[in-house]
Amino acid sequence: MAFELIKDAMKQSATDPNTGMIDMDLIVTGTSSGGRKRIDQFVQIFKDLFKANASDFIGKKIGF
Repeated sequence: MAFELIKDAMKQSATDPNTGMIDMDLIVTGTSSGGRKRIDQFVQIFKDLFKANASDFIGKKIGF
């Protein structure tokens, strides 16, 4: 009985809506592990874009 209550509580509070699987990272950090991986991928993409275009911005004066 207690095991079923714990299992049901985990299922309700830690189920990743994208995968439908229980993800304890959702409870610990507030973000699912898949969500965190997607954020890391976006950050890396933006870093790569800024690095690729850094020479376009360095030394140029922006007039407003």
